[in-house]
Amino acid sequence: MKRIVFLMAGLTAIVAVAVVLTLIIVNALRTPVNGPVRHYDALFTDASGLIVGNDVRISGVQVGKVEKIHLDGKNARITFNVLTDHPLYQNTTVAIRYQSLVGQRYVEIAQAPTPSAPLAAGTTIPLGQTIPSFDIAKLFNGFRPIFETLDPAQFNRLTENILQLIQGDERGIGPILRDIDAVLKLSVDRQAALQTIITNLGDISKDLGGTSDQLFYLINDLNDVLEPFEKQADEFNRAGADALPVLRRSVSLLRYIENSVDGAQLPLYDVASRTTPGTPTIMAGLSLIPDLVQGMRDALIEEKTAPPTAYECKNGVVKMPGIGEVSFANQDLVVCK
Repeated sequence: MKRIVFLMAGLTAIVAVAVVLTLIIVNALRTPVNGPVRHYDALFTDASGLIVGNDVRISGVQVGKVEKIHLDGKNARITFNVLTDHPLYQNTTVAIRYQSLVGQRYVEIAQAPTPSAPLAAGTTIPLGQTIPSFDIAKLFNGFRPIFETLDPAQFNRLTENILQLIQGDERGIGPILRDIDAVLKLSVDRQAALQTIITNLGDISKDLGGTSDQLFYLINDLNDVLEPFEKQADEFNRAGADALPVLRRSVSLLRYIENSVDGAQLPLYDVASRTTPGTPTIMAGLSLIPDLVQGMRDALIEEKTAPPTAYECKNGVVKMPGIGEVSFANQDLVVCK
């Protein structure tokens, strides 16, 4: 019985917390901006994801709220308010942007570099001055079969950079190219991954209707990179297929030569030792060649030392054989009889 009571108490606490959080979110969405406002309408070809209560922002700062969303023929008409301290102009552009990857949107007001005449309250902003929403799922629906080992954090970063790029932030071009490069390194099929990215970006560009120049630049650049490889793909495959058997035979031949040389080394040494008894001595002398060269270098570069002391032998000096001179080349050696 006590266990049931404990479980019920825990469940009640969880539900209470969820309700409180929901109320906080709803109030945040419904809370109007502080101050006098003007009301405007805007027409969009697509308002997917936008709801009443979403923010209206200028340069990321909240200046108003979305009040109504309804159909106007085939288009969506949005009614929103803006603080009177931030007037709109006849060349102002209004866009629906992504606030986060979970799909929350907001309305962004983009002022022209040179504002024209002020826009009267209640005016409807036409389609030519609005940027509609788009379905981000089109961009990434085809990715999951391709990326089997992709880091989720890297995937999210790529998504955020693409969103910034699509929404007109030119700073997203560099990061997105770096992210695409990192993603392609981890993809199972790089060519298929790049083709999927280009195809899905193209689908979104059609939805945007030419309102994001940066996206078109990126698509064109990616196409320029991919097209030469696509044209030469068959030749690469044929060249690889023709060269592979030759390379395999070459590897086998090189391994055979290596084994033959390794196997013949000791027999050749034995034969040389039998035919030329001095072979071990010669080998020992040859091993001293580096020291001999170093001694000659020191003699040429360094200052000359004092002349060696002359030694006299009562019974005469033993003449050293050639190998002795080689072995003791840098030594003042005198052997008396």
